[in-house]
Amino acid sequence: MLTPEELAARWRQSTEWVRTQARKRTIPATKIGGRWRFDPAEIQAYEDRHRHRDPLSLTPTAARRRGLRT
Repeated sequence: MLTPEELAARWRQSTEWVRTQARKRTIPATKIGGRWRFDPAEIQAYEDRHRHRDPLSLTPTAARRRGLRT
């Protein structure tokens, strides 16, 4: 499991940004013992979806805004 600090370094973001996205459920995260943790396989899948702009990675509202069918 990755820590927020490790994920922040991987994505070149601040640790606070990673925690905020986890709280918003924008990125796949799990709270263990009151601390955010990130499954490397889920993070890799998230990166793959977003790297290739897979329409399935968009929320239905975001897909409609881009003119995609959901």
